[in-house]
Amino acid sequence: MGTMSWTTFLERVQKDYPNAKPEKVLNMIRTAYKKGVKESQFQTIRNSWAYIVVGGIANKHGTKDINKKVPLTQTISNYVKSKQYKDDWCLFHPKKVKNKKTNRQELSNATEEDFKKIPRSKHVRNCNEIWISVKGKKVRKNLSPDNKFYIKSPLSTHLKNI
Repeated sequence: MGTMSWTTFLERVQKDYPNAKPEKVLNMIRTAYKKGVKESQFQTIRNSWAYIVVGGIANKHGTKDINKKVPLTQTISNYVKSKQYKDDWCLFHPKKVKNKKTNRQELSNATEEDFKKIPRSKHVRNCNEIWISVKGKKVRKNLSPDNKFYIKSPLSTHLKNI
């Protein structure tokens, strides 16, 4: 993209994203660049989604015969059709709701209706994008040969030193 001046940046934001509000853009920048800011619960949950998707695809969840060679698109489609995917999607795509008693915003699981609003083809496309993304590739590198995530603990660190 090259070097961009603030003036060019603002013009481009206003042109390409006319509905973007300065407060929202500033909050995004704060989240990305402010030091010492802890990740919110929402961000932690959403950042974990790539691990769930990659693990589900790598382990061929929803595929009847996991030893059979199946095209990646079919594996992803089978995973998206599974109850496991639907449950995971609802859990890892929380909604912000207002608690009437405390008058504060809280996170709540997405509902089955929210899940069904998105066509299956879009779910498959989104999972494929996660699989081929830079983050997806990093997650796949962390899988063991049998497609499991390594567990790191103080004991395993100690055993490596022996």
